Amino acid sequence: RLPSETLFDEFVVAHVLGWWGKAVMIRNQALLWVLSIGFELMELTFRHMLPNFNECWWDSIILDILICNWFGIWAGMHTVRYFDGKTYEWVGLSRQPSIMGEKIVEPVHSCTVGQGSMAAVHGAVAVHPSVVPLRRFHDGGAQHILP
Repeated sequence: RLPSETLFDEFVVAHVLGWWGKAVMIRNQALLWVLSIGFELMELTFRHMLPNFNECWWDSIILDILICNWFGIWAGMHTVRYFDGKTYEWVGLSRQPSIMGEKIVEPVHSCTVGQGSMAAVHGAVAVHPSVVPLRRFHDGGAQHILP
């Protein structure tokens, strides 16, 4: 394909609007960049299955990631800032307060997998990931996860 055909096809608009929408929903620039590069690697992986994924290197890296995705992410984050939207920090979710206002952390000790015991560690409730489903189904769903 000619470069002019590549620059003005419907996928350019799809990339820009798609990443604008993702930025408005996700609201974390670092995560958006990881996803952007990941999607391009996915296109590279599945280029043998879908003909529109069969792009040359400059189309995938320069046009898609560095121009279209960048502009969509930039415009989306500016839209969030314009409307005074909250940005999200998706890193360190285990250290952020839960709905109950407590921090959910992985336990270092005193959590027995068959019994569903919990231990308070420095003001946080320690919950082992494998205990929560067992406790919920063992009690017939009648009890809450937290005491």
